[in-house]
Amino acid sequence: MLARILAALMLGVAVSQAAWAEEPTGDSLLVLGEAGHDVSEPDAVPVEQNAAAELPPVDGAVIDDPTTPVIGSACETKAFGDSCVDEEPAWVGFTSVDALFIQRTNLVGPLAVRSEAALDRGVPVITAGDVRYPTTPGLRIFQGWRRSDCTGIEVGYIGIWNMHADALAVSPDALLALPGQLGVVGGSGFDAATAIAPTLSSTLNSAECNVFATRIYDGCQRHDPLPWRRSWGVLAETVATADWLLGIRWAGLDETATLAVTADSANTTSYRTTTSSQLIGPQIGHRRRVDWGDWSVEGWAKAGLMASTLTQSQSAIVGPQDLVQVRAPFSSTRIGLGMIGDLNASVVRRIGDRWGIRAGYTLLWLADVAPAANQWDFSDTPTSGTQLRTGSVFLHGATLGLEAAW
Repeated sequence: MLARILAALMLGVAVSQAAWAEEPTGDSLLVLGEAGHDVSEPDAVPVEQNAAAELPPVDGAVIDDPTTPVIGSACETKAFGDSCVDEEPAWVGFTSVDALFIQRTNLVGPLAVRSEAALDRGVPVITAGDVRYPTTPGLRIFQGWRRSDCTGIEVGYIGIWNMHADALAVSPDALLALPGQLGVVGGSGFDAATAIAPTLSSTLNSAECNVFATRIYDGCQRHDPLPWRRSWGVLAETVATADWLLGIRWAGLDETATLAVTADSANTTSYRTTTSSQLIGPQIGHRRRVDWGDWSVEGWAKAGLMASTLTQSQSAIVGPQDLVQVRAPFSSTRIGLGMIGDLNASVVRRIGDRWGIRAGYTLLWLADVAPAANQWDFSDTPTSGTQLRTGSVFLHGATLGLEAAW
């Protein structure tokens, strides 16, 4: 009897454990009530088998998403039409004044050779490299205004005056001559000179007016997905601006070239040419600037296709020995196309909220102009000196100046 009771108790325990281990099915959730009865909740959410429980995020915690790329922080782009200036007035002005220290190239030569009477006849004694322009001061001024909608206008001027170069060759035995056919004209003095001295002088003036649209990149860093922004925002907490420019430019290049020939101590004559190159036309450009702390870096590139008016005038050529006219005076004019290229790079150290000291390097290139030295014609034909010859002028040098913004 006792054995039967124990067997019944063991069977009941086994059945109850099997019932507790059974998973709920359907739309109901098995819950143990206070009295040990089953309570069904029809609105409970079914739990999938082997599903990992999701915990709600804790307030204030940041969950990293590994699929989101990490880029630079706070990269804000202000484009055309956005607000560049948050305060009145609507126009914000800027001024820069730079002193230029310019050198010029000279590619014309030779200008004097050994005469036919010398053993080393025809050997150049004055070449293009001997007539060098020293560093010449100049001035560059820009005044601009930028509106609150990221558009603006600017005017600028460049002046380089009194560029001067000369050289001198002396032969007491009168063994100097001009190159080419002029140097073999017997009895003219150009075939047996005691001294030859070329002198070059040049003046450049240029004015421009540009309109521009600005983009501002605030806080861009080197991991920015756009490569051009990476180049602007290498340092953190920088502000970079990019200006696209469109405008009109004028440049005037006026030059004189004089070749003084001395046959003896008493008789000296000159072969003189003067030229004027006037260029005007549209130009486009791009300017970038990066500001961080008290420092800034700025650079621009501009190019323009210009209509040109070129004139040249040659004085009469008179032999220094017998003072006989070898060639009559002549002048000519040509209308065509030229080009202007303008590159600049500057570093700025700010000395306050408005002022800054600038230092940099600039390059100017004028193509298809009429350099005066190119007009020397050492041939001896009926058409000598009648052709206007074009060339290029390359100027480069350091800059130092001040800038202000308000």
